[in-house]
Amino acid sequence: MSKLLFNRYIWLVDTLDRAGRLAFEDIDIRWQHATSLNPEGEPMPRRTFHNHRQAIEEMFDISIECERTAPFRYYIEDTSRLRDSRAREWMLSSFALNNALNERTELSQRILLEEVPSGRKYLTPLLDAMNDGVRVRITYRSYRRNDETTFEIEPYCLKMFRQRWYVLGRNPYFDTLRVYALDRIHALEHASTRFRYPDDFDAGTFFSECFGVTYSPDEEPEEIVVRAFGIKADYLRSLPLHSTQREIGSASSSADFRLRVRPSYEFIHELLSHGSEIKVMSPPWLADAIRNEALKTAENYLKSI
Repeated sequence: MSKLLFNRYIWLVDTLDRAGRLAFEDIDIRWQHATSLNPEGEPMPRRTFHNHRQAIEEMFDISIECERTAPFRYYIEDTSRLRDSRAREWMLSSFALNNALNERTELSQRILLEEVPSGRKYLTPLLDAMNDGVRVRITYRSYRRNDETTFEIEPYCLKMFRQRWYVLGRNPYFDTLRVYALDRIHALEHASTRFRYPDDFDAGTFFSECFGVTYSPDEEPEEIVVRAFGIKADYLRSLPLHSTQREIGSASSSADFRLRVRPSYEFIHELLSHGSEIKVMSPPWLADAIRNEALKTAENYLKSI
């Protein structure tokens, strides 16, 4: 399937998602004005439209239905399915922005986005390997080693965290699941060995108690309570530290939140990044760890004076 055809599918879903309900004639008018995908302004044949509807249902499990009475408008049967899938939501949001910029090139310098490392080029071959159930051979250089190593993995899932893409895969040599950053991959190719994706594996469940992409079987998830002061409480309400976060109490100038997560290195440094606006209330050992790291930071600054 070509990239252009894929983008047409996303365009149709995005158009109906934003409009709610549209007659075919209205969809056709919008298509003729979609200059980024249809630069010649050609009309959309009705047969092509119905082919797109079928392909969208097969690929994305999104059903586009038609009203049974006039004006016979088309609509997405269950829009909540778009929100239930983070992958679909991310895909639609990315396309909507890209399409908007392509049609308004004069505004491109006024839209400032975060840079994403170059590992994006490996997304397509990894998706193909996941779909076909074949191993990939990667040449990888981690931050802990200076030399590159080449090995095979069985790609289970892809995950984005803080503008970086990661692949979770089973390393047959160690017979364990490991996470690899795509921007640290220097070469990737499909191997000849096939693998079977475990029927009982669920990627969402695997990462459900992790912060970011760090997973260590030696770290048990813990109940953690943090107190946010001032407007930081509002920030945490709108953008939780973790999907398990729940507000358990509030006062005039603070609010307490409980979450269940594996207290990894990444999570501890996330808490430290909020400075004095967040205080760990429990467990005691984590509060001590945060306090000790804060003291080390203060000592570093005092030494430089």
